[in-house]
Amino acid sequence: MEMPSFIHAAITITQLVHTVHKQPAIIGNLSPAYVSIRPDLSMAELTPNRKPDYAYLAPEQTGRINRTPDERSDLYALGVIFYEMLTGRLPFQAQHAEDWIHAHLAVMPQPLNKLRPDIAVPLQEIILKLLSKSPEDRYQSAYGLLADLKRCASSLEYAGEIVPFEIARMDEASRFRLPQTLFGRAKEDEQLRNALKMACEGASSFVLVTGQAGIGKTALIRELQVPVTRQGGQFIIGKCDLMNRDIPFSPLLQALRRLIRQIWSESPERISQLRVKLANSLGQGAGVIAEFLPEAAALIGDFPSVERLSPAEAAIRFRRLLPIFIHIFTDNDHPLVLFLDDLQWADPDTLDVVRLFASDPSLHGLLVIGAFRTKAAADQAQHGSDLAAASWFQSALAPHQAELPLHMQHLMLNPLSYLDVKQFVTTTLNENSARVRLLARSLYYRTGGNALYLHRFLDNLYREKKLYFDEEQSAWTWDAAAISQIPEDPDILHLFEFRIRMLPQETIELLTIAAAIGHRFHPAMIALISGHALTDTLLHLRCAEEEGLISPENDADETRTEDSVYMFLHDRVQQAAYKIVPDADRADLHLNIGRAIKRHVHEHTGELTFDLVHHLNLGCSKMADEVERRELAEYNLQAGLKSKATTAFAAALHFLETGLSLVAKDEVSPGSLPYRLMMDLPECYYMCGRADAAEDMLHRLMACTADLIERSRIYLIWIAMNTYLKREDIALNIGHQALAEFGWKLPLKPSRTTVMSEVARTNLALYRMRKELPNLPVNRDPHYKALSDLLMAIATSAFSTSLELSAVLFSRFVRYGLKYGNNEAFAYILAGYGLVILRNKISLSQMGSQYIETAYLLSSALESTDLRCRMYYIRGLAALLQNPDEAAEHFNKSVGYGMESANLTFVSIAMLTCTTNHTGDLQLLSERITDYEEVSQKLVDEITLNIFRIARWYLAQLKGELGENDEVVAPLITQRSTHMLNNEVYYTCTCQAEIAYLDGRYHDALEWVQQGQFNNFRQTRMQVRKQHVYQSLALAALYAKSPPKERKAIRAKLGKQLGAMKHWSGYYGHQSSAYLLISAELEQFAGNRVAAIKGFEQAIEAARKEGYAMMEAIACERASVYYREAGIVTAADALIVDACAAYLRWGATAKVNKLRAAHPKLPLSASALQESRIGALGKSEPSGNETVPRNVLANEPGEDVREKAALFDDGQGLLKQITGWSSKTDRQDVMNRFLEAALRYSGAERGYVLSSRERVFSIEAQAGHRSDVQEQHLYAEAIVRYVSVTGEPVVVEEASRSSYAADPYILRFHPQSILCMPVVFPGKSWPFVLYLENNLISYVFTQERIDMLDLMITRMVYLKSLEESRPVANVDPDIDPGPPAAAAAAQQPLVDPLTNREKEMLSALAEGLSNKEIADHFGITEATVKSHVFRLYGKLGVKRRGQAIARARELRILD
Repeated sequence: MEMPSFIHAAITITQLVHTVHKQPAIIGNLSPAYVSIRPDLSMAELTPNRKPDYAYLAPEQTGRINRTPDERSDLYALGVIFYEMLTGRLPFQAQHAEDWIHAHLAVMPQPLNKLRPDIAVPLQEIILKLLSKSPEDRYQSAYGLLADLKRCASSLEYAGEIVPFEIARMDEASRFRLPQTLFGRAKEDEQLRNALKMACEGASSFVLVTGQAGIGKTALIRELQVPVTRQGGQFIIGKCDLMNRDIPFSPLLQALRRLIRQIWSESPERISQLRVKLANSLGQGAGVIAEFLPEAAALIGDFPSVERLSPAEAAIRFRRLLPIFIHIFTDNDHPLVLFLDDLQWADPDTLDVVRLFASDPSLHGLLVIGAFRTKAAADQAQHGSDLAAASWFQSALAPHQAELPLHMQHLMLNPLSYLDVKQFVTTTLNENSARVRLLARSLYYRTGGNALYLHRFLDNLYREKKLYFDEEQSAWTWDAAAISQIPEDPDILHLFEFRIRMLPQETIELLTIAAAIGHRFHPAMIALISGHALTDTLLHLRCAEEEGLISPENDADETRTEDSVYMFLHDRVQQAAYKIVPDADRADLHLNIGRAIKRHVHEHTGELTFDLVHHLNLGCSKMADEVERRELAEYNLQAGLKSKATTAFAAALHFLETGLSLVAKDEVSPGSLPYRLMMDLPECYYMCGRADAAEDMLHRLMACTADLIERSRIYLIWIAMNTYLKREDIALNIGHQALAEFGWKLPLKPSRTTVMSEVARTNLALYRMRKELPNLPVNRDPHYKALSDLLMAIATSAFSTSLELSAVLFSRFVRYGLKYGNNEAFAYILAGYGLVILRNKISLSQMGSQYIETAYLLSSALESTDLRCRMYYIRGLAALLQNPDEAAEHFNKSVGYGMESANLTFVSIAMLTCTTNHTGDLQLLSERITDYEEVSQKLVDEITLNIFRIARWYLAQLKGELGENDEVVAPLITQRSTHMLNNEVYYTCTCQAEIAYLDGRYHDALEWVQQGQFNNFRQTRMQVRKQHVYQSLALAALYAKSPPKERKAIRAKLGKQLGAMKHWSGYYGHQSSAYLLISAELEQFAGNRVAAIKGFEQAIEAARKEGYAMMEAIACERASVYYREAGIVTAADALIVDACAAYLRWGATAKVNKLRAAHPKLPLSASALQESRIGALGKSEPSGNETVPRNVLANEPGEDVREKAALFDDGQGLLKQITGWSSKTDRQDVMNRFLEAALRYSGAERGYVLSSRERVFSIEAQAGHRSDVQEQHLYAEAIVRYVSVTGEPVVVEEASRSSYAADPYILRFHPQSILCMPVVFPGKSWPFVLYLENNLISYVFTQERIDMLDLMITRMVYLKSLEESRPVANVDPDIDPGPPAAAAAAQQPLVDPLTNREKEMLSALAEGLSNKEIADHFGITEATVKSHVFRLYGKLGVKRRGQAIARARELRILD
């Protein structure tokens, strides 16, 4: 056809299409056969009785992609017609329906200029744009196309040719599209990016974004998602839900589940590294995390069972482990961004975690962003959690709040300004004129600058045709009267409710169900509750999606599949939908939801348990059946126990109280449901600050039982509560009362005679059983255990209240245990008893160490982390004098086990003891304190924290640095008491004495020793000995300048001290460097020059052998003083150099500088001295934690969609083909044919079948080709890896905006649609995956395609396995029969055998029948089929059809 004729004909046909579209309507089956054009090309008409023609159908009309036809489908058909008119041939060539589908989805037409070289460039661009696979890439209106064709005609008429021009400009101008960019938030966006930069540099940061509803908080924060993902970080989101605040940790669990899912897309090496880090960092606490987040169990691997702790200790353990767990996934190169939305609705337990994040600066590489709505608390004042959240954030954000976390930032979003609104409106309408600015000003005043309302209002104007493009004027116009009627400060909830009520009734019904469920909802669950089929549910929800009220969640691997998740556009939309439900009907709605969940779920685990209980609780007022109410009470008990296990005490309290109210009329007796609910309530009460309520409940429980063991359980709760509340006296009295019920009459204030008598009897009993003791059998008798638990519960309170009482308790229980056997209490108390003997030199004291080691051996048979913590502490105390290094190792182990068991009491004293008795260099002390602070996360008591501060000050003084804790080291000595242990005062005195001595202030040193003496008998012997030694050294230093009378007293004191040291062993004991140094001092005072010189040399040599640099330095310095006074200057100078070297090795740089100043002529350069220090100090390189998964982005739905009709068969013909070739060809041919069939059926452009062996992926089959892809980048390995590990299918749209965006292949090639799913091939023991890709169009892969591919796989696997099960002469060498144990395991019967109906379902699945066909065959509903299949999968432990068939073959269920 000649060019002028073509142009006029094209204009005529386009005018016809444009006229139809303005009605509004779509043609749907446009083709040349049904278009009649007058000979003069002036007019065109459509003929009636049109039928679809495969050659002219748009991709979305094939029914194979996740799009529905609209006006742009007709424009695609125009492109085919125009191509054919110009070239005389169709753009695609095919013979069969499936070939046409594949061509329209995955084949590009040949360029027009190759078939017709004279075609003008603009015309070729117009036709190729019409033939775009994606509707978004085509012309959006016939008007825009018509404008360009008319321009071509005009150019051809006046210039004789088509002059090049930019096409589609008028099409863009007439297109209504709300901008996706943010306006007026540049400053806040920069602040967020700076916070992200801080996280990337290794810092931690908490940013709180506040503002009114709809102000744009979420949109602003989500702007970080793409850049974070592309640079390899993770952006995970959790949303607090208005409807589900009873579910503990719900938003945090949402986010962490996303994180764990994305871990599986990482490399095997990365996963192995994470597993090692998890094992090392979590230790015995791994089970706590697995219980809190079951999805993490597979990543953690094997872990010990969770040790039961008291509520307070469990809370401490969880608070310690959760940051450790999250920190494992962060590092500088891969930051983790945790976004918690709508914190004003956070449950109390989530709020506690937020507080933890906001106050913990050690979470390096973590950026926590919280969105908090202002005014929400006032609107929802009846909800206490709202007020708690608002109160905390308000106090945290107060401008002069002293405890404001330093790393916390606050971004408060204000409404958009007029300039921002003007920019938004002019961008939307592509016009910046006076009239548009006037419209913007009107919208600004009426929307108040609220971004959400501005978006929704403009969108509604467009949908209601009050804002439209005037084609005659080529400009946008609007109904000014409608805009002027809008009131200022409008109710956005009313607007959304109005839009929802305009939807079809079926859609409204589904939205109300969804709103009752929560902000996120599964269409499959909506279908179950409503009774609609899933396909119908998705169709009805599509209407709400078109209106912009809901959208698929931003998870690419859940895009509109059976497991997809939808979310409301805004929680205001959810509220508007829920508001439609009458108040009187809401309980019935929730009851129906709860019953549907209970009816269709085989096992209630994880989050679903809380969903079930939540909805049934809301509907319990409509329950008339007492059996159902009792069942709900049982569910509440389960939910309460789960909540308590994760330290969510507020949620647990709610569930338990609700459960108790449901069975309020039932009789209460031990073991009954009301009794079990009551038993778990007191702990929740006092952990939530309601100690009085706990007391009342404990009294009620005591009145319900006379059983001694049962009463002991109640007493234990009572004791634990008072211990937690620091009411030691009350706890001890309750324990005394409890022991009395067991027949133990104990004096609360035993006499000295009683104590000595009890100890003597116990020593005798231990001596008599010395041979049997190491092999004492474990006794788990309930009565013995109850008594032991009570004794352990009050042991700490007894020790802190009365040493005499604890001595009596220890003695009696050791004798009791010798009679009844070993358990945790006996091992611990035996060790404690041994320590008492060892320390106080009671008769048979040499047996003390033996008792401790025997107790340690006895404890090894008991699996208790808490007991290990206690035992290692006692072992450390026992070894402290003889081997300080070994003692430090024991203390560190005690700290480790104590943190795992959350025994902060022993963690505190172990850290305190190890710090105050440190004997190594100062650098090691500094590192140890740093380690302790990081390990304990500052959860230890204030006394231990003060000890750390004192140690830091002590280090700073010795190093010549500024001390930061001067206030801490100025203890109130006046408050000292000989009846009270004061570790802070004594440690301060010791440090001050040492600093004063080294500084030459010897009188001050003596004064500090004197001030510490009041507390000597309660300190460890190491500290006491250290003070005695410094007292002696200070006296020796003062000797030369003292008058004769004082010299005599000094000699007497030193002689007395030396005499005492002769009886000491170990640290500062007989023949130690300290002993030899004091001996040398006495020899010089006596005038024994030779003996003095020899004594100094021996002291220096002994110190070097001990590795004690401080004592070596002091001995060298004192010897130097002696030599200088004796006139031996050369030796004195050499010794002072040695002293400086030793001081420097120890770390006392301030002392070195002082000596250098006193001896300026000596060779005391820093470099020379530093050499002596090389090798003495080691520095470990911290290993950076690594981060894994990335969050996911989904796409916006198509704009205007209509009901679609499937024009081709549903794949049954393809299944018949598979039946033919899958049983007749070899395995490789099966694979190739399967891939070709999958490629053509799914609409993929290219694909692979990949196998994974030894962590390496291999291409087993491939189809399709892409010339720009290199061999090393053939597919997105991150997606393939995730599917291979998890066995879950993944659908990704716009992969470069998905959670897999950091994959090298995706970064380079930006693929559009990707489908990856597991495949089971007969005879193959390793995993296979199918990988399909289309780079021409998004939303290609639908749930229907996945289901059909699954059916294809099932049919192929079953038929091939039947073929291979027949006797054959040869065996395929590729088939690995596996070890005999594995084969035996495969043949073991199922724990829960299949029912006859489930076996029928299994056979039907194996035959490749769809759910609908199975339903028709058995005469049941499709929903019933799904229920049977769901249970079938659960029993077989699989997720998909092919896996079910393969597993059934292994178990010989299918022959």
